[in-house]
Amino acid sequence: MAFSQSSEIITLLKKQLGLSEDSDLVLKVWDKEFAPMFSFAELVGLKDGHLVIEVLSSVHFQELALRRNEIASKINQYIGKDNVVKGIKIKLK
Repeated sequence: MAFSQSSEIITLLKKQLGLSEDSDLVLKVWDKEFAPMFSFAELVGLKDGHLVIEVLSSVHFQELALRRNEIASKINQYIGKDNVVKGIKIKLK
């Protein structure tokens, strides 16, 4: 029985779960730059280039909807890559 390095196992798990380095970076940027401002919103993940965010009320939904392009642009700028975040999907909980 061969043992694998933990980094190989983590890389394989990330691939199977659809996670990437970009999703890690997006989460860090969200936590640092946007989470304090949008405390009413929960970042669920990054799927096919779209941030998935859940909110509790239609008012919060509307606020994020109005700022979705600004948020995506700022995250891409912060990371230094274009189209990591292609768009934002907002869901009511």
